[in-house]
Amino acid sequence: MPDTKRYRYKVFKWIACTLIGVFILLAGVAWLLNVKSRPILTDRIKTLLYKSTDSLYTISFTKVSTNVFTGNATLQNVKITPDTNRFKQLIALKRAPNNLYTVSLKKLVVKRFHPLTLYREKNCR
Repeated sequence: MPDTKRYRYKVFKWIACTLIGVFILLAGVAWLLNVKSRPILTDRIKTLLYKSTDSLYTISFTKVSTNVFTGNATLQNVKITPDTNRFKQLIALKRAPNNLYTVSLKKLVVKRFHPLTLYREKNCR
């Protein structure tokens, strides 16, 4: 009888250590992907806004927090500002919008970005 208890304890200990090891490995991989995706995501967001607004707006933010598991990125203290010189050029080309906006946000959440695709292809969908 004591041998079966000792055997069960040994098996339980191996299973627990294996699960803890896998959890630590996954946490390390997630942390590495978060760290590697931040500069790529920062650059991609800035160029995406700059190109999509025909160089009229620029974006600045203080901090980027990413979560690989949920596919979310949080930008802190976001400011989207217009470039008045580019606006004057667009007026001359008769492609200017009617209004200019300055947007300030405390927090902006980008949902469903794919960090592995972002890391491999440097492409944000």
